[in-house]
Amino acid sequence: MKNLLIVLILFAGCDVFAQGVARTVSSNTYGAIAVDLNDYRIYGLSSDSKNQSEAEKLAIKACKKNGGTCSTILSFSGEGCALLMYSPSNPKIGVWVVAKTKFEAEEMAQAKIEKENTNSDELKSTWACNARFTEPLKVIILKEN
Repeated sequence: MKNLLIVLILFAGCDVFAQGVARTVSSNTYGAIAVDLNDYRIYGLSSDSKNQSEAEKLAIKACKKNGGTCSTILSFSGEGCALLMYSPSNPKIGVWVVAKTKFEAEEMAQAKIEKENTNSDELKSTWACNARFTEPLKVIILKEN
């Protein structure tokens, strides 16, 4: 009887441990884009950060390292890719979007570019995609552009 009690206690302990591991593994990831609003060619990206604050700080830090006065324009969590398209020759041309996949983000950005009658051939693209995620895409910040 004593051995059965020990086995039951060990089994219950393993269950509690497994639940703790499941909670740890299911933590979500965050991403962000920061730009200099006077020159979209100056930007910073982050992805797979452990929280929103860290994602935004990393993006701003990367942007400032490139010489900008930077602001977060986009922040998201979960399964997603943020895309920044900008003109290497014109500091004021740029669009940003976020979608579940790179492909969807690129389609959305192309549609915005066409709506603004901008020549997309001259634009460059850069992405921030979460590779480790457990939750669906959630847009936290998406400033107008």
